[in-house]
Formats: sequence, structure tokens, C-alpha cells
Amino acid sequence: MNQRDYYKNKINKILPEFPDYIDDFVDTYYDTLSPLTLYRYLETYKNFLSWTIRETISSANNIKDVELSVLENISKKEQCYSSKCKAFLLQRLQKYFCSRYSK
Repeated sequence: MNQRDYYKNKINKILPEFPDYIDDFVDTYYDTLSPLTLYRYLETYKNFLSWTIRETISSANNIKDVELSVLENISKKEQCYSSKCKAFLLQRLQKYFCSRYSK
């Protein structure tokens, strides 16, 4: 199995753990980005969504249940407590979903 197929399989295996809006994101970029890049994004999203639960920013019990509205309403103060990577991820997700769902 080549690297591309390996990461496509990994993506398909872990994608059910994520909310629908992350699934939409992956669907949008599945043919554009490399499977390795998408898989790394999923790892980062998993860490970020877990962080929202751990810090009680989200009341969800698992990452699949973290609502998009939780991400849209994270305050600047809460963003400051996160790492630069998490803040970058939030901005990227907000930009993506604002452009996608505000039409």
C-alpha cells in the first residue's frame, strides 16, 4: 500500500469521530490536499476539539458533539489561553465556515 492510500484509509477510519462540519471540510479538500495533510489537520482538529471539552468551553462529552456555534463564540480571552496553533486553527475554521455558510 502506498502512502496516499495509507492516509486515505486512516482518514476514513477516524472521520466518524468528528462533527459533520469537519466532515464537510474534509469532503471539500479531499481531492485537493494530500491525504497526509488532511490527516494532520484531523489530528489537529481532534486536539483542538478535545481542548474545548477539557476547558469546558464546550459541554459536549465527545468531539463529535462539539457544536459549530461553540467555535464561533470562543472569546478572545479563551483564544489567548490556547496555543498559537489552536488560535490559528480556530481562525482557519471560522474563515472556512463563514465563507461557506454565509451565502
